Amino acid sequence: MSAFPVVSLVVAALFFLMAFRAFRSGSALDYVLGAVQCIGVLLLFTVYHEFACYLLLLTAFVYLLSQVLTGARRISRLLPVVGAATILFDLITAMEFGA
Repeated sequence: MSAFPVVSLVVAALFFLMAFRAFRSGSALDYVLGAVQCIGVLLLFTVYHEFACYLLLLTAFVYLLSQVLTGARRISRLLPVVGAATILFDLITAMEFGA
């Protein structure tokens, strides 16, 4: 688990929002991305926390790439960047405090 459980809740909220936006877009690749993000969020609260963080970090990168390639507004690209930054903070604090 995370050293700060609040950070895990923030990560979960951000990635559920990204998954919701991916499901709304309607393409098959976005459905897969949204499903993987939901699985990652569920794994976030289990003993596979570190694996879930890396999985969500990968999906944030793919989501950002999808946003750039489809020409989304710049403000829409902020969501995966904030999600990735929050995961990195979670991973750093977990290493620092040995959680």
